[in-house]
Amino acid sequence: MVDGTKGWAFGHPVLWRACMILIWAAIALLALPAISGAQPGRGREQTGGLHLTASRWERDPSALTWEIPWRFHGGDNPDWAMPEYEDSSWEFARTGLRQGDLPPGGWPGVGWFRLHVTVDSTFLPASVGVTGSHSGTVRIYWDGIFQSDQLQYSIPDAIPIGGAGDHLLAVRYEQRASGDLHEAGYAAGFFVRLGEFHESITMLIRQRTEQMFFTALALAFGILHLMLFLFSPSSRGNLYYALFLFAMAGTIYADIQQSYFVSDGQAAYRYLLMHRAFVPFGSIFFLRFLYAIFYERCPRQFWILAALMIGTGIVVFLNPQTHYEYYVVVSTLLTAEMVRALIVAVVRRKSGAWIIAAGFIVVAVFSAYDALLDLGLLAPIGQTTNAYYFGLGGMLVAMSVYLARDFARTSQRLVEQVKRTDREEMARRLVEADNARKTRELEEARQLQVSMLPQCRNDIPGFDICFHMETATEIGGDYYDYLDQEDGSLILAVGDATGHGMRAGTMVSIVKGLFITHAPHDDFQAFFGRSSEAIKQMKLGNLYMGLTLARIKDGTLSVASAGMPPVYLYRKETRSVDEILIKSMPLGGPGAVPYETREAPLASGDALLLLSDGLPEMFNPEREILDYPRVKELFREAADLPAAEIVCRLGERAKEWANGRPQADDVTLVVVKLTR
Repeated sequence: MVDGTKGWAFGHPVLWRACMILIWAAIALLALPAISGAQPGRGREQTGGLHLTASRWERDPSALTWEIPWRFHGGDNPDWAMPEYEDSSWEFARTGLRQGDLPPGGWPGVGWFRLHVTVDSTFLPASVGVTGSHSGTVRIYWDGIFQSDQLQYSIPDAIPIGGAGDHLLAVRYEQRASGDLHEAGYAAGFFVRLGEFHESITMLIRQRTEQMFFTALALAFGILHLMLFLFSPSSRGNLYYALFLFAMAGTIYADIQQSYFVSDGQAAYRYLLMHRAFVPFGSIFFLRFLYAIFYERCPRQFWILAALMIGTGIVVFLNPQTHYEYYVVVSTLLTAEMVRALIVAVVRRKSGAWIIAAGFIVVAVFSAYDALLDLGLLAPIGQTTNAYYFGLGGMLVAMSVYLARDFARTSQRLVEQVKRTDREEMARRLVEADNARKTRELEEARQLQVSMLPQCRNDIPGFDICFHMETATEIGGDYYDYLDQEDGSLILAVGDATGHGMRAGTMVSIVKGLFITHAPHDDFQAFFGRSSEAIKQMKLGNLYMGLTLARIKDGTLSVASAGMPPVYLYRKETRSVDEILIKSMPLGGPGAVPYETREAPLASGDALLLLSDGLPEMFNPEREILDYPRVKELFREAADLPAAEIVCRLGERAKEWANGRPQADDVTLVVVKLTR
């Protein structure tokens, strides 16, 4: 460990202090544009015109009109949509209409913006995709022809170019409540982005995939390190690293959501607030993580920097659109302290310091790329406009290597210690202690896993719900959950990961994170597709997840399945049980698999049974399985009882069938009765 009180006392004192002053000065220079009020994209400003060429399109095909001034005139005249109208006397203004960036003559409530576009003969696309956002009313014209009355990020509108030559993009914009929006912290205007139509669609799909993958990845590893801390509270570095990952998950999700997937200004502002709320804690917890693994005590400067960051975070949260540069300045100070702490650890040859430093360098490179983009000093590479979360992947790899190396070295030290003592006695005691520790920690992990699952509910109007899970090992691979939606509908989920133990438990944590952050709502197939793709990108080997989703809404049952047993539906009127079996591959499996949804009507008194394969495939002492027909009949016999009693009846019959034979697989049951 590095002594936090002696961080400067090694090597030549004068030379070391000089080097650190140079490092701080270099990092401070990077922050000067933020301190001086530099704003994204202003370094390459244009004035009222745009020249589309093949070379520029290839270099930046998705942001050709973003944040450049347009010609502006207040008032309303339909002739201003026509390209032949003379507008050379119009003033220049930015379309965002932020509080500090209004037209020179002020904003009158309605006005026209005109952008002259020259299309080069080398420009190939026949049409462009228009995306953006607005908080008022827009009407978009191309060469005097009306094209659209909305701007949205999620679905671009296609505008035909009309060939090479001079063209006009005109927008009539009306917003009568700009003052109220400014007081609430909103931009009062609109934003337009031109992009190749198919490339715009591809970019949105890529951004959604990146959002799902990196958010779920950060959540999954955060849960893993939190569990490691709970197993071994003395390893406080795992706690701070988990909190850092949770902050990064929130930052990434909110950043991509407000940048690409909301069109309404107020919704974008809410996600912007969410982003500003998470950002400071990522830096704070990462710095605290470095201190925890390399310092015996937390240095006093941490509390000063943390207080500055939290105070700045509050200011930025209250003024998210105009005060972000304050966060950049304080964040630069924390980055400088991270660099100093890592240099101290590397120079003093602290165990694993070079591994963490390598991961930090990856994060720094991608973050520097983002900073250069924001300052207008660099064009996007490969259309990548947000890259900091790719740096997170480098840090996750570095941390995994660090933990593996630390575990290996700890094991080696234990072996050497055993060799210096009575080997047999020491080995026996170590094995006993290790088994007791593993048993205790696995039990704690099981309790933690169980605490994350919902309990039986009979207070939801119209439903009586009961859940039951009996794991075969301490850490189960089954999963269940539900969503009680505002429209009165109910969504149920039952899953089964391949295998048992920690690997299966990790998959359960990943699916739990996906279910929380990307609730399926009405589109089960899309949720299955996104989740399967996210699991594939994590490269977990032969680890897959079977999942059943069921929605009860307005007297209709909708069921979708990915490699799970059938769903049983009890009809009270006929006292019969319908079997809904959908054959498909589990999530994360190879290839693209179409998923199917089936529907069935429901009536009061009907009952629904969702289950994993543990109960039907339970063995008795004669190695016979209970099998699905018996489960179906057992459910039919008990289906008129309340949900909790149905679960108890099925559990009792299962124990009678096993007759003392150990359970080989996790057993999960979810029973829902319609009470009206």
